[in-house]
Amino acid sequence: MHQSDFEGFSALLNRVAAVYSKKLTDDVVQGYWTALKDQTLTTITELANSHTRYGKFFPKPIELRPKDDKPEPTPDGKFEEGERRAIEGLEYLRRTNPGEWFERVGANSRAATYANTFGIENIWFDEPNRCWRHTQ
Repeated sequence: MHQSDFEGFSALLNRVAAVYSKKLTDDVVQGYWTALKDQTLTTITELANSHTRYGKFFPKPIELRPKDDKPEPTPDGKFEEGERRAIEGLEYLRRTNPGEWFERVGANSRAATYANTFGIENIWFDEPNRCWRHTQ
């Protein structure tokens, strides 16, 4: 998309958000724009309309990309780069906004259990072992 498509993109995203009763902030719209700006507005419009018909929840950016546009899996079958970025995002959120971090990881997750037991500042994600750890 070109910068001139931003207004139409924003209107499309807000229309989809209205269907799913989701309140969008400017930061969320900007985040979706950053994630999807390499696609055409026509492609995103078609995928958004399809998702509105058949999807249960407000779409994530990956759901507004063509199916054949996914990254190749690594030899072990995982999308390591995306996973690493997601973990870094969770770690940053844990340090800067614990309330939102709890919402993201879920109250019944192992991470939340550790945070409630040992304190949120005493846990971390052990990336090589792919699990949450605590210091005590």
